[in-house]
Amino acid sequence: MSDEIPHEYIEEYAIGSMLNLSIYWLEKDNPEPPNEFAKIMMRTRTKAPLAFAVKE
Repeated sequence: MSDEIPHEYIEEYAIGSMLNLSIYWLEKDNPEPPNEFAKIMMRTRTKAPLAFAVKE
């Protein structure tokens, strides 16, 4: 897949998704503790976006 998408776009996509998740977490009324949020962030980095749409 990385042959089809220039590397700089992949980097921006990854950084943008991490930033958006961080903003979402900070704006929640009752956010998860920081250590739980860190686990969530790590899990999102190891899955392709379409994997979230598929029920396991």
